Amino acid sequence: MRPFDKSFLTPTCPAQREVGNILKVTQLSKSFTGLSVFKNLNLEVPNGVFCALIGPSGCGKSTFFDVLMGVLPMDSGEISWGGRSVNDLKHIAAYMQQKDLLLPWFSLEENALLPAKILKGQKKDGRKAVRDLFARFGLSGFENYLPHQVSGGMRQRAALVRTLTFDRELVLLDEPLSALDALTRSILQEELLNLQLEFGKTVLMITHDVEEALLLADDVVILSSSPMRLLERIHITSAKPRRPSDPEIGRYKEIVLSELKRELTVAQ
Repeated sequence: MRPFDKSFLTPTCPAQREVGNILKVTQLSKSFTGLSVFKNLNLEVPNGVFCALIGPSGCGKSTFFDVLMGVLPMDSGEISWGGRSVNDLKHIAAYMQQKDLLLPWFSLEENALLPAKILKGQKKDGRKAVRDLFARFGLSGFENYLPHQVSGGMRQRAALVRTLTFDRELVLLDEPLSALDALTRSILQEELLNLQLEFGKTVLMITHDVEEALLLADDVVILSSSPMRLLERIHITSAKPRRPSDPEIGRYKEIVLSELKRELTVAQ
């Protein structure tokens, strides 16, 4: 029996949302040397939705993203985008991994300009977009610094700018704000939300921060311990921006934490 009443939750209803490209994962499986990371995993993310994935450490969330992006091959299953089956999302999604992966011999600005250089063959328009994002993310004045000359948090912000510079409808973020201090993290949560709302991108984000998930996401997907499976999907109807002090956020937080604690207890 679950300890909290969930009657106030509104189930996700993709049919009620704006029609557009939909990410659909069907019966996706991945294992390493016989150890199943996830098996027959199903997930659907409608157009323009911010979906947060939250689950125990080591459950397979990053591996899931790597399979989606073609970094690792799937064992079985299907990935589709906009109703079309694809091998992976590497030509469809922008992907930010946990490590910043900045090139050490390029400045922060040149690192952030890589998408414009690769995809468009020239950097003139991209430079203005990057500098606008640098201003929003508190990096103005550091454009010409090399990665080793700035803090880990600043490198993470530069990597986030680089990811957003890709002109992609779908964005995959693997704990994009985890390396930041609390104040910077709060500011960038607001900016990330603003950018998603402004440009209507579909976002799939891994986070271990329950409050962060509830403040940013339309849907929060709770995942189990390995082998990873979907435990619960919560659709949050309250308007954005949200505040941690909102009563509804507090009720959601209790539910998510209760589900995660119960799963960890079962897994032990």
